[in-house]
Amino acid sequence: MATKTNRERIEEARHQLVARDNDLIQKGRYGLSLVQQKCVLYCISKVKPTDAPDTEYDIDLHEFYRLLGYKSDSYTGMKTLWQQIGSVRWWLDGETEEDDDILLGWFTKVHLNERSSSVTITFHPDIYPYIHNLVADKEKKKYFTTYQLQNITLMKHRYSIRIYDLLKSYQYNNKIWQFEMGTGSHHDLMRRISDCDEKGKPLIPKSWDNYSFFNRDVLQPAVDEINQYTDIKIAYEVSKTDLSGKKHRRYASILFAMVEKSPAEKRASQEQITQELDLPLEENVDDLFADFFAQHEAILKEEGVFVPEASGTETEACEPGADKIWENGKSVVDSPEKTWETTPEKTGTQRNKKVAKDTGSDRENAGSTTYSHRTEVDVFEVCSKAASILKPLSLSASDILTIAQTADYDLEKIQQAYDVLKSNKGKINDVVSWLISAIKNGYRPRNAVPYQAAKKNSFTDYEQRTYDYDDLMEKIRRSQH
Repeated sequence: MATKTNRERIEEARHQLVARDNDLIQKGRYGLSLVQQKCVLYCISKVKPTDAPDTEYDIDLHEFYRLLGYKSDSYTGMKTLWQQIGSVRWWLDGETEEDDDILLGWFTKVHLNERSSSVTITFHPDIYPYIHNLVADKEKKKYFTTYQLQNITLMKHRYSIRIYDLLKSYQYNNKIWQFEMGTGSHHDLMRRISDCDEKGKPLIPKSWDNYSFFNRDVLQPAVDEINQYTDIKIAYEVSKTDLSGKKHRRYASILFAMVEKSPAEKRASQEQITQELDLPLEENVDDLFADFFAQHEAILKEEGVFVPEASGTETEACEPGADKIWENGKSVVDSPEKTWETTPEKTGTQRNKKVAKDTGSDRENAGSTTYSHRTEVDVFEVCSKAASILKPLSLSASDILTIAQTADYDLEKIQQAYDVLKSNKGKINDVVSWLISAIKNGYRPRNAVPYQAAKKNSFTDYEQRTYDYDDLMEKIRRSQH
């Protein structure tokens, strides 16, 4: 059987189905960030109907990065992500007093291996019935929800996925669904989508008391992304009357209307997802650099540059070098962070431009340079020299490549950024992100502050819109006549 290319693997992964029992969606009370939600759904998409409850699932981190747009700050950052997900616990209450209340968690085992760039997981046995071999039963009012993983991979607002999940779970025989807002009842949308503490108490942001903020920061972004990327279209209207008919001085309920997209509309959404994923750009990039480093291994060793193992070598997840993050429901002590000289890491993973904005890192926009106009020798020479310049920082091979791409393979830019870094007396938590920012903003050794920083809105993390003021003034003048 022919080996699948990176693009073929991504295409296959994005069309995998995410299936969950509606009870898990509608009754689940757990707080997950945007990245953590995507991570869990990505893992669930790997479950097949024929799998056994104790099945181990191998997660390719490069596929994970590329498809979900996640940018790990470091290997330690990736370990932290999985450890946080593994530590999440919540109660799922039974339907009646005779039914058990179940304490659920996502995983019983998480083994992370930097050498093979993979994660091996096993789902918690109590959660497996809610994600595996699901069958609808109308008499018992048991239903489940499915959709393609690609529907949520490009969402950038953390509440978009949660609202989409809820609406999809109610869509099986409804075109409208109504929630309350700010009432604190079981039907309260704010309560249903907010984070919760260890005791299950909702942690509803204070700003949501103001509907204009809740509409701006939660509802409108979620509706826009659901309509843009998913298989349904939705709209909503609010009312000052709650579900019991009681009237309030402020908005107390919200009515969602939802309809399945037409085949043409679904194709348009898929085309947009393909375009934003930019799949052709990175086809066989990993293979290109794996072969490239193999061809120049001797030179790289002379330059002191990291040399990865030959590609295609399979490594057991629990062999020496694999880090156990979560096993048998218990957190395992982290191993020390590894360095360039001692820890091989698969290279060549270019970073996606389209990522979740809540990562807060300048890595987000790195790696936008294409390879079509550069030869392997050009890239090799720059990367090997860049590795020599940055060697004291003990960066990984993929970080070196990302920095080189950001600098458009200009060694002077890399050297200048590194000189500014050495002269900086402040504490820097993420060296790679700082270097990327320094290269993009042209930091100078005498002034480490960029002359023009990107403007941020005080309430959100996205860049403010820029305007053509001459055009606006002309429109204003025309409107006055």
